[in-house]
Amino acid sequence: MKGGGKRIDLLILFKMHVLLQPFSLSDEELKFQVNNRRSFEEFVGLGMMNSIADAATVAFFRERLTGVPGSGVNPLAPHAGLASLGGRTSGD
Repeated sequence: MKGGGKRIDLLILFKMHVLLQPFSLSDEELKFQVNNRRSFEEFVGLGMMNSIADAATVAFFRERLTGVPGSGVNPLAPHAGLASLGGRTSGD
């Protein structure tokens, strides 16, 4: 049997990754916000029985998704016509 924590649904990890850049969150801040903001919890799709990914799991998932360790880059943004506003909304 392999070691490690509980298995986290890939869709939950992907949705958590999507929240990183627009809100300029670190991996630790992301976990905190998903735990404490109802809007983040609902977006990610967490229920009472779901586990929240820790910072190491989020970082590992991001590296696998982008292929660049610690990049924090959303690889979908350029292809979807999305631009980072550095944690601000367009109305700020």
